[in-house]
Amino acid sequence: MGAWIEKREHMSKLLQGILSAPVELNPDVTDWNAAVRREFGPFVRRKSILFKYREILRTEVINLRKLARSPECMKLLLQLVRLYRRELTSDRVALLQQLVTLFPGTGTADENWMSLFMRAERSPSSSLQDQVQAQFDWLDVVLEGCHKYHLRILYAFALHKHNGNFPADVVSMDYGALVGGLPQWARSSFAYLCEDPEHGITVNQWRNIAAHKSFVIRSSRTLDVTYGRGANRTTKRLTTASLRRAFDWSINALNALRLATVIVYLEYMEELQGAGLKDPTMRLDSWLTHLFHNMRLVGFYGVSHTLNAKFLTIDLFDTQSRPVRDAIIHASQVLDQLSVAVDSDPAIRPRPERACVRLLNDDGSVAAGASVRTVDAITHSEGGSTLQQYINSIDFMIRNSGDTQSGSRGFFSPSPHTTLHAGPHRAVHEDYRAVAG
Repeated sequence: MGAWIEKREHMSKLLQGILSAPVELNPDVTDWNAAVRREFGPFVRRKSILFKYREILRTEVINLRKLARSPECMKLLLQLVRLYRRELTSDRVALLQQLVTLFPGTGTADENWMSLFMRAERSPSSSLQDQVQAQFDWLDVVLEGCHKYHLRILYAFALHKHNGNFPADVVSMDYGALVGGLPQWARSSFAYLCEDPEHGITVNQWRNIAAHKSFVIRSSRTLDVTYGRGANRTTKRLTTASLRRAFDWSINALNALRLATVIVYLEYMEELQGAGLKDPTMRLDSWLTHLFHNMRLVGFYGVSHTLNAKFLTIDLFDTQSRPVRDAIIHASQVLDQLSVAVDSDPAIRPRPERACVRLLNDDGSVAAGASVRTVDAITHSEGGSTLQQYINSIDFMIRNSGDTQSGSRGFFSPSPHTTLHAGPHRAVHEDYRAVAG
């Protein structure tokens, strides 16, 4: 029972951003799709993307709502999107190529963000030194690991607007050069994205303070930070509360830049693919965060996932208390996405033999499950098999029922108190087909 609680708490941490939306939405896909149209509508010109990429944008609605806490940030987002769109209209071919070149960095930024998200938080009982160090560690990842990659896009577009040119190699530019090289009008218009409004310290200098640990704690509530070189060497007194506000600012600045990036890439995705943009590789963690979010919309709470050479397994809890058979049929429809997810992560080789989903009872025991060979699911996702062939390849298990296939016993790890019944599962397959359409 303790392990079950720990797993739920771990997944709660992973999804804390998703679950802490400023305004609650009902767990209904229709409501979320309406929120996508309503809240992203003012920022996009090609309204078709609100339907075509609705699954991606459902997750991004949470980020947009967090940004909406700051009217200034919402204004900046609109300015960024308009700048990108305006410049693309004036010199489409060249700027599309810039976006293709800079796209891999956006994936790296999301991977770094996911790594930060997965880190264990400092205990409230940790020493002040540890807590302050944690803040700077996080600042380093947010700024150098995430913000910088999106700032490259702003830099390229701002420079193009300024003089019609592009940087020779924006990818190789260091953080300070990106900030210092922005045209003055851009530094003024997008000042919030380049330096924190409370202390006037630029993003690259915050990163330097964090990376070089250039801080000294002076009391239980104050610390000094030092940055710059030579005659420009500067020391400032901060409070621990203002350090936290600086971290919150860094998240807002990243969020505004990143959402502008997401919108422009989705709006011009077809042209970008024509210009040579390739499908990105994604870490499994990124896939799972998106998948668990969408599962929550249809009444499933993501508890945990496990990965080994044989199985990629996700554990879910049905928040709508549906009949077990109905719930596992609905949940099993993510097996193809799980298979594609694990295949897309280049770090996972060889890929697991099977993708699996399990439904858990309140006490953490397994109520039901479904699994499929990853190769079969990938083949189906690529159009290489019919729906009926794919359905026939899925193994279902429902405890204490006849809808169990004995070949799944090793995966479902029955307890000594549970009887598994090997038997037909044709009826379950028929119900799956009815749900899948």
